[in-house]
Amino acid sequence: MECCSSHLCNNQGCGQPGYPLSRGPACFDCPQVSDPMLCDKLKVCELNQACYLQRELEFGDVYYTSRCIDNHACVSSVSSVDIIGKRIIEKCSKCCQEDLCNSQYLSGTLISSTKPLAVFSGNRCQRWVGLSNDCSHMVTQLPPISKLDSLYVVPPFYNNRKTLIQVISLNQTFVNCSIGQNVSRWHLNAQQYKNLEVTNEITALISKLPVLVTGFGMGNGGFNSYLTVIPGVNQFVDYYKITVPAGYMENFISVIIPEESANNIRINGSTSYQYKIVYQNNAVVGKTFNVRTFEVKSGAWVLNTTDRSKFGLIVFGHRTQDGYGFAGNFVLP
Repeated sequence: MECCSSHLCNNQGCGQPGYPLSRGPACFDCPQVSDPMLCDKLKVCELNQACYLQRELEFGDVYYTSRCIDNHACVSSVSSVDIIGKRIIEKCSKCCQEDLCNSQYLSGTLISSTKPLAVFSGNRCQRWVGLSNDCSHMVTQLPPISKLDSLYVVPPFYNNRKTLIQVISLNQTFVNCSIGQNVSRWHLNAQQYKNLEVTNEITALISKLPVLVTGFGMGNGGFNSYLTVIPGVNQFVDYYKITVPAGYMENFISVIIPEESANNIRINGSTSYQYKIVYQNNAVVGKTFNVRTFEVKSGAWVLNTTDRSKFGLIVFGHRTQDGYGFAGNFVLP
């Protein structure tokens, strides 16, 4: 007997021939289910096809349809409202190219409006296999596309088993990714996403065109996962005032700052050396950035630099079966 845990890893089990080497993605294939996670049928798409997921709201009821779709018929993400008689049908659909990517992911969906609005993204109940049976309600507010960036330094979430990073492209672009000594280059189509898991390294991302980057602290045996948007280098500011919530066993702030200004950071008016550093490393994105993660207590915190150098800030913390994370006010002028 042999066990495995990755997607489609048992497709050659019990003497079966497995999926063909030349194929499109393996996709969920169910019409109109109340939750995409209820779909229990798979289909292997042709080479010229992608996975497709549509969310449809009609009379207050939500239905999901998943299937293969021809690439030429696929608009990567579409939102629409159809009015048929007295019925109003709201639809949101997405195409993607990875195996089983059309289960519930709508990452890459583009939302537009004639008036200003706030957009939140997340998950009603995220479970990491083998860690917990409890729900982690991950929600974060997304920045408008005008605030996206092409340069990112992503610190690991300290005391998590892994950090999951998701990069979502607005337009077709190339992304250079450096994790420690490992360097790779990706091609992303418009509104396509790429996931990568990092253990304890800084991730440096340089994209030809602006992208959205989010980070997921994947928890450990004692607490659940959490989600935050990662600030781009060009969205850094030189002053932050934040509140670290009470009731958590441990709280951390990660500072991402140009190396030449690392000693100029002030935390509540004091030098950073008065605070416990639990993680420190450097990464190069055009120039060298120093990343320090400090352990802090709950309460109000003010961070600034004496030389007005701009820096990034990510705040996160843990307690039993719970966790939180958020970025500083990087979208403010």
